[in-house]
Amino acid sequence: MAKQCAIYMRGKQKPTYDLRKEDQGDVCIIVNAKELMTTGHKKDQKLYRYHTQYFSGLKEYNMRAAIEKNPYEVIYKAIKGMIPKNKHREDILSRKLIVHNGPYHT
Repeated sequence: MAKQCAIYMRGKQKPTYDLRKEDQGDVCIIVNAKELMTTGHKKDQKLYRYHTQYFSGLKEYNMRAAIEKNPYEVIYKAIKGMIPKNKHREDILSRKLIVHNGPYHT
């Protein structure tokens, strides 16, 4: 799902795609983010890590805890990793990614 969203948000599926144009993609709306399906034991084995900048301050939690806490962040990080690392990445994500926990979009 994240791969397809990254392609559509950049507009690479369109025949008029041009690398030099910035805004030519579509908005991706994701519903039911809480019921994210993964393959295998990924929910228990995939780890998210961050450091508190204190001595021995490495914190880590698995995907199951991340989905319970904030499912938007799991999807956001997956799509963010598939968009090119340049100055437009955050702008593309903020304008073209909409994630809803429930089954409906207004």
